[in-house]
This record gives sequence, structure tokens and C-alpha cells, in this order.
Amino acid sequence: MTTAITTLDHDLTLKGPVGSLDAYIQAVGAIPVLSKEDEFALAHRFRDEEDLQAARELVMAHLRFVVHIAKGYTGYGLPLADLIQEGNVGMMKAVKETIVATQFDEQIVFAMTDTFGGMTTERTVTYDLNGKTMQNKAAMGAASETVTSWDGEKLVTIWTSEGAIFGTKKERTETRWLSEAGNELSVSMVRGDNPAIVFVFDKVK
Repeated sequence: MTTAITTLDHDLTLKGPVGSLDAYIQAVGAIPVLSKEDEFALAHRFRDEEDLQAARELVMAHLRFVVHIAKGYTGYGLPLADLIQEGNVGMMKAVKETIVATQFDEQIVFAMTDTFGGMTTERTVTYDLNGKTMQNKAAMGAASETVTSWDGEKLVTIWTSEGAIFGTKKERTETRWLSEAGNELSVSMVRGDNPAIVFVFDKVK
């Protein structure tokens, strides 16, 4: 079955400075969120055909989520604009990310590899399946504690790290589950009362 994709055209947001950070945030917020079907189709075009336009559309559609996550790291002494810039680079890396999951009796290990600008970055996260607290690093390098448990067929992990204000903590919940066919891994991330951000990974044979 062929999925029709509405071509996104947001060149104006990339041609140069948009005047202010507020204007940039407003501009990326106006980019439509991709449907699950369109996101899958674009991802397959990039993976199978090395279609860079498809990769660009994937990145552009997720810039609003970069802003959302970056705002959670304000208070550490870095300007929001710098955090967003680092997040945008991370989003471009994520388009090319490969995850290898290895499950043992009491643990599951996710090894993540991404390539960007000719450089390869690797990160490993280990979850204990019996609820034991583990020390891991978040995508942006923050030291975190993770506690993982099963909720039916879903694997739920609570990440806890230092908050922007000294002595405070911040949490986010990640939920992972496989599709019925076992060929897709979905990851839902929720921080506080904010809406969930969901990523879907296609199994490579």
C-alpha cells in the first residue's frame, strides 16, 4: 500500500534569522505535526532511498518538541536559544539513530548509535526489570536514576534527575511497547502535565 504524503514547505524558517527567539518558537510551532502514517513513510524514504528531503521534513516537524524539551532545562545557566540549538542537532542525529535492545533475565540494555556530520555517537542505557534503581545518563548527558517495572505488556521507566533549582528533582516517564506483529517499538515520553511525545522505531531484519 502506498501512503500519500503532503509535502511540507517551510523554507522561510531556514533562510535566515527570524528576528527573535519568540519569533522562531512561533514559527516552528506553526509547522503541522505529522500523522503516524506520514512519519513512517518519510522514515522509510530516508532509510531505504536515502532521501534527504524526507529526513528534513522529519526534523522540521519535530522542532516544536525540541523547544518543549529545552524549556525543561532552563535554569542551569545556559540561554534557552543555546539549549534549542543543541536540541536541534540532537534531533538531526536521532533521524539516523539505531537502537539495539538486548534482554537478559533481570535487565534489558538499549545500545543507541547515531551518525551526524561524519561522527558517530554511542550511548548505552540499562534498565533493571525488577524495579532496582539504576544510574544512567539522559540523551543530553544529565546523570539520572531510573526505576523500571512492567505494566502488562508495557515497560515503564521513571527517570529522575536534578532540577534547575538546587535541591529539587524532575521526573519524566518513558513507556515502551511492541506492536502485535513485533516489528515496531513505540516509546512514549511524558514530563509532568505536558502531552506525550511518541517515537516509533521500525524493526530492521
